[in-house]
Amino acid sequence: MTRRDVQTVFGAFVVTATCAVTLHAQSITGTVTGNVSDTSGAVVPRVEMSLINADTGVVRTASSDERGNFRFLLVPPGEYAVEASLPGFRAFRRAGIVVEADRSLAVPVQLEVGELEQTIEVQAGTPLLETNTSSLGTVVDEQKIESLPLLGRNPTGLANLLPTVRGIGFFGGPVLSTWRLAGVTIGGGDPLSSSTLVDGMAMDKMQDGGALVLPTVEGTREFKVVTNAMSAEFGRTAGGIMSIITKAGTNDFHGNLFEYLRNDAFNANEFFANKNDQPKPRLRWNQFGGSLGGPVFRNRLFFFGTYEGYRERRQQQTTLTVPTERQRRGDFSDTRASNGDPIVIYDPLTTRPDPERPGNFIRDPFPRNVIPEDRLDPVAQAVLDFVPLPNVPGLPVTGAENFFASAGVPIDKHSINVRLDYNLTSSRRLSGRYIYEKIDWGFANFFDTIAGEDGRNILVPRHSPFLQYTDTLSPTFLIDAKVGFTYENEHWTVPAAGFDVTSIGMPVQFQNDRQKNGDGFPRFSIADATTFGRPNAAGNPSTTGTASVALTKLFERHSLKFGYEHRVYRRNEQITSNPSGTYSFTRGFTQGPDPLQASVTAGYGVASFLVGLPASGSAGWSTDTTRSLHYDAVFIQDDWNVSPTVTLNLGLRWEYEGPVKDRFNVLSNFDPTIPSPLEVPGLDVAGGLVFPGEDVPRGLTEPSYTNVGPRFGFAYHPFEKSVLRGGYGIMYIPTTGTGYPTTGFSITTPMVTTLDGGVTPHDDLSDPFPDGIIRAPGASQGVLTGIGTSVAGQLRDVQRGYSQQWNLTIQHEPWDDWLIEVAYIGNKGTRLQRSQALNFLSEEDLALGNQLVESVPNPFFGIIETGPLNGETVPREQLLLPFPQFTGASGGVAFRGNSIYHAGTLKVEKRFSDGFSLLMAYTKSKLIDDGRIASRPGSTAGTGVQNWNNLRAERSKSLEDVPQRMVLATSWALPFAQDGDGILRHLVGGWQINTITTIESGRPISLSAPVTGPGTRPNAVPDAEAKLDDPTLERWFNTDAFALPEPFTFGDAPRTLPDVHSDGLFRIDLSLFKTFPIADRYRLQFRAEAFNLTNTPTFDTPGRSLTGTTFGVVTATTMEGRPRELQFALRLDW
Repeated sequence: MTRRDVQTVFGAFVVTATCAVTLHAQSITGTVTGNVSDTSGAVVPRVEMSLINADTGVVRTASSDERGNFRFLLVPPGEYAVEASLPGFRAFRRAGIVVEADRSLAVPVQLEVGELEQTIEVQAGTPLLETNTSSLGTVVDEQKIESLPLLGRNPTGLANLLPTVRGIGFFGGPVLSTWRLAGVTIGGGDPLSSSTLVDGMAMDKMQDGGALVLPTVEGTREFKVVTNAMSAEFGRTAGGIMSIITKAGTNDFHGNLFEYLRNDAFNANEFFANKNDQPKPRLRWNQFGGSLGGPVFRNRLFFFGTYEGYRERRQQQTTLTVPTERQRRGDFSDTRASNGDPIVIYDPLTTRPDPERPGNFIRDPFPRNVIPEDRLDPVAQAVLDFVPLPNVPGLPVTGAENFFASAGVPIDKHSINVRLDYNLTSSRRLSGRYIYEKIDWGFANFFDTIAGEDGRNILVPRHSPFLQYTDTLSPTFLIDAKVGFTYENEHWTVPAAGFDVTSIGMPVQFQNDRQKNGDGFPRFSIADATTFGRPNAAGNPSTTGTASVALTKLFERHSLKFGYEHRVYRRNEQITSNPSGTYSFTRGFTQGPDPLQASVTAGYGVASFLVGLPASGSAGWSTDTTRSLHYDAVFIQDDWNVSPTVTLNLGLRWEYEGPVKDRFNVLSNFDPTIPSPLEVPGLDVAGGLVFPGEDVPRGLTEPSYTNVGPRFGFAYHPFEKSVLRGGYGIMYIPTTGTGYPTTGFSITTPMVTTLDGGVTPHDDLSDPFPDGIIRAPGASQGVLTGIGTSVAGQLRDVQRGYSQQWNLTIQHEPWDDWLIEVAYIGNKGTRLQRSQALNFLSEEDLALGNQLVESVPNPFFGIIETGPLNGETVPREQLLLPFPQFTGASGGVAFRGNSIYHAGTLKVEKRFSDGFSLLMAYTKSKLIDDGRIASRPGSTAGTGVQNWNNLRAERSKSLEDVPQRMVLATSWALPFAQDGDGILRHLVGGWQINTITTIESGRPISLSAPVTGPGTRPNAVPDAEAKLDDPTLERWFNTDAFALPEPFTFGDAPRTLPDVHSDGLFRIDLSLFKTFPIADRYRLQFRAEAFNLTNTPTFDTPGRSLTGTTFGVVTATTMEGRPRELQFALRLDW
């Protein structure tokens, strides 16, 4: 973190504290309220109340008011006792009250007439009814965190236990990459739009959206997930909030030492590895460390610290498709489609007008379906030396999935967490916490060559300090101030660093011209085969800082909070942009006989690669960035106790999310209306890039000061054991999940692969950039920046979107420590983040069909000197684009997306008592949207926007729609042999069993099709049903229900299929503990844990591409359905 970052955050902290402006937007404390009455039900005022912390001995006092009400605010999480005393009545005491963060407990107190020296001891559990609030959420307590099986020993993984919450991919796994842990859907929100807080501090990483730091299991006291209609204290989310509280020390010394291990000897094999007769991957996994906490000075100063080491040596397995030995020689005589028909390879050099069909073209196939040796591209041949040969037979008929690979993934991690809590007085407290992490992480290189798809080595150091001060200034006036930041310096290297492209036969000119810093092996994306090559080294040092002060004022019927918060987000991007080139090979140049008509049995991506004819290619030149974003919020929240049975929660929140800025203005905007200085005969050219700090004010977008979100809720408590709650609120979404345009400072040199829309090829792989590499000019060329290339510039006048959330909930407490909750939940997203293309043809122009690829005189000839627009002719379609001086134009992020979510939920909860706890969450829901801005590993694959002229056609079931989901978590301390004979007690007693059972519906399936023109989806065949009564792995759906559209048309299949889903999930995780008491204070615990106990595979979505060799075929399992792994542990606790 730079000195400027520290000054910004600390300055905001000082200003807000001095001005006594408040924020309670990240509540990390709880509230204890109640009403004092006598045995007749009459209220009793002026009763002396005490709240006693069982762990630290701190005593807080208050008095009941004239209505008998009392309130304790800013109560740190922990176990407490409530005491009440008044002359003429017996003293009252109720212990065992567990206070949790952001939760208000109602503790009724009933006094009996008698001597004060006599005490009534009330034995009851913690109240679970939420009679004071309308927001929807659940606390995951310390008992669940320490007992339930956790595959990654990441406590946030237990968020999956809760209604409407579903983690995606690596969410809940080992805390390694911020980016890949970011995906979680909460309450129907976008997977990247939820927020994570640690001790009330924002942890979201700029752009990526995930948490920068998370405490370990031993360092976590509890966390809460707020899923809907939160109070005005919370914001910057379209889904939910995960608020994590770190553990603090107590008056007693407590600690532990632990070692967890896994080994492949105990594990099951993956389904498809078994199918291919491949061995289990090697695994050596150890997680070890300890914790220690206790008093420095009893009742005053406490410490708590943890250390955790993580060592993983895992062989990661996958099945890929690589060219066969015959295909490498150009022989495709035995290459077949999934229907068994031969795939015919056509010669692109034979393309000519079709005499039988004027306006169309025709090609001839290669004789015997073999590419002559002298037509094989030498660069392609050299590249294949880095690509392994098949080692398994592959799928029947097509031979796809013919390379089974295993590669090492070494990971080393150290985590340290230290916390101090100082009770200056019974009403003043100072807390501080520091988290340090260091990660050294190697990615799998399945080719075991410098051409592998990955093989990066990532280093990630992290630092996260935090400071909090709370003070009860008077019995009715409280202050809470917090400041902290988190810094991460993620950076990585690539296997082919410093790669010389001349070593594979590319020109010396290309090697000399291209950007050298951070370059690697070229990237090749080949249809019908595996993508490979990792060209970029990179780094992105990032900081998130928060400062806030909170004031709460109590009145007779009102608890009034009002506040301000400041956050600063920074991210410095140090990256190259494919300086060795990225090349995409489709079937296009080897399909036929009509070169513009795709077919299941014509053309092959590997054949296009062998003749050196990519459909597209580019090499980039980039500039490092130094971006920042500032966020401010002010709110007021009034919790109004209208009557003993009715509470209203009224709030209003104003937010300002400032525009993204760069210290050196390395950003670009696109202005669609600005006149272009280009003088082009016959064209009135407009539109181009403008630059913040040069042509327009600093910042990527225009500022908006109108983000005001009202909140309303109620809690109606007519019966002692039941409450009816409801709420509504507007939340403004965070601008995360996507990058920020920098064209001009970063620029791409495109390959001129064709001059007639893909009919005939132009430049080839042996000399991809004969005119040289364009160097980034910065802002010096103004509106002329990037002409002749594809550009990206953020549209300035965009307005941040919002989410409307509502719920209606009934809670019932049938017995002590039990809660049943039934809820209806809604979430409507408006102006959600989506991408925005600008340079696309109208539907009227698309109706021209093949005329769009006809060569016409190029009016830019002699004006634009490089790229596809520097020739004497261009395809007709280029001149019909809105901005014909660019081959493509993106407007960055557009807030134009919409979503709607409805859910019915049932939650049954029993807090741990009498040796048993249970949490069951069932959700039945439907989520409809029109796309997404970004995804994470494990997300359902989808296609982008097909028709920019008709965005309504994008509306369908969301890729993250899971119609039904049920999770059941239980913990049972077996009640056998707790007393009696010592040998029997040691053998039979002290066992605990814990389970998590997850059952969920399958996910939507999104199909794609290669269509000449902008289309990306297939047609649905009339009267053909896609859904099969008995799907198999080889035919998951009816592939005959879909057909290829005509060129320059749009497929009419929906974005996601309405009635076909992927495989559903069934999974049981189990842990079994045996505790051995040692003396009075020590306990030795043995743990055995099984993840996916029944070894039930969950199959991933089938092949999606209509012409692909795996269309409709399932070839992989999901991350959630990984094979059974066993984990063993020893813990010494005291």
